[in-house]
Amino acid sequence: MKIKLKELLALTVAVILSGMILAGCSPRKKPGDGDIGDPVYITVVDKGFGAEWLQAVGDAYYEETGVEITVSADPELYTNLQTKMDTTAEKDDMYFVSGDMMSWRKWAQKELIVGLDDVLESDKYGTPAIDRVRDDTFVKLGKYNGTLYELPYIYSAWGMVYNQGYLNQIDSYGAYVKGRFPESFQGLLDLCTATNNAKITNNRTGNIVKPLAVGNSKNYMNNLFYSYWYQLDAEGFEEYFDQNDRNAYNGELLNTPAVLKALEMAFDLTGAKSETESNLVGASQSHTDSQRSFLNGDSVVVMTGTWFESEMRENLADTKIDYHFAAYPKAEGVSKIAMQMNLPGEFFFIPSDAYNVTGAKDFLDFALSEKGLAAAKRSLNQELCFKTEKLVEINSFGNEMSALLENTNRFYTFSTGDVFTTGALGLFMQDTNPFLSMAKFDIKSKADLKKEIIDKEIAKHNERWSDYMKLLA
Repeated sequence: MKIKLKELLALTVAVILSGMILAGCSPRKKPGDGDIGDPVYITVVDKGFGAEWLQAVGDAYYEETGVEITVSADPELYTNLQTKMDTTAEKDDMYFVSGDMMSWRKWAQKELIVGLDDVLESDKYGTPAIDRVRDDTFVKLGKYNGTLYELPYIYSAWGMVYNQGYLNQIDSYGAYVKGRFPESFQGLLDLCTATNNAKITNNRTGNIVKPLAVGNSKNYMNNLFYSYWYQLDAEGFEEYFDQNDRNAYNGELLNTPAVLKALEMAFDLTGAKSETESNLVGASQSHTDSQRSFLNGDSVVVMTGTWFESEMRENLADTKIDYHFAAYPKAEGVSKIAMQMNLPGEFFFIPSDAYNVTGAKDFLDFALSEKGLAAAKRSLNQELCFKTEKLVEINSFGNEMSALLENTNRFYTFSTGDVFTTGALGLFMQDTNPFLSMAKFDIKSKADLKKEIIDKEIAKHNERWSDYMKLLA
């Protein structure tokens, strides 16, 4: 009996191990085996808006269909996808990530991602999403050779958040009126002066309150520059990003009075008088550090975007600040505010060798439906790239953002030209960011801006132009 018992135990262990091995070779590893009704696995970039909103859409989809959606978050998703996409490595069924346009276009060329036109035109869950798009630009963003491969979803924009409590304390000065966020750029400059004159001590940190917190180490001042360049010369701005001559970079499109003026405005707003004295809380803060400084009460204004509440959700519980969203104030002589949309930004795409391409498309179809959009909007507290007629209650901060998006000129740093997709027209990315140099007092005078920024930027683009154009081969 003892021998038989041992044999029985050995057989039991063998069966268990075999089961474990078989489980390790999951059917999910076979691309294309999935179908509608099977679980869908999605990974989103764990920055800005996070993943909770997509899980909320997944929960709504489960209520509608009974199909489970599993959402994961990865802060290094873009980097990880660069090494994974052109391999046989197992992939999730769908991704939501930000990245350069050249990457996904290369993936489309190699048929590593699937077309999404059928999803955009589907009426399975109601009126097709293509009939409810806020702006045709969103569709143009994701097209390659006439086929849609990637799809933006969140209607996000750059701007500022300010502390109303501080505005109520800071006396009027120049174009700044006590208690009111400035409507003009001069008013914003005067608010900085008034704040410095007030010398308010932050009881929470013991620091003297500064006018601004900016994520200079993450190039957040770039977007203020783009906004004022566009406000001052929209036609010139668009002409720069639309240039499409593969043979040469047209630096004269950057060497303009409007570009120089926008740089001067950023210089004045930074207000650096020495290596340690400026209008900023810190010269080289990250975007998250600058937002935390604002929530801790160390600044009156922070440069951020419509993702502020989502990105700072863990910190908001500890603050009693009366905060509000605003666009960058108008430049002199401008009649209407311009808001830079954060697009190209994050987008959905589906790998062609995913396990459940069909299921992923069905979920995306639902996410674009009015019911799916309502679930996302309720969670994000902001507008999306597609419209829904369903009534969704959002808080006052969300309503402020919505009102601005409806009543301002919206613009994009985007072009359908091939040259733009290479990244060759991007600014301030190769060397030390010039706005960081301003904050550190490395650029000490507005008289140096053309030489130190515009001329160097043109030279750098000319030097690297041929390397960028090789990406189009």
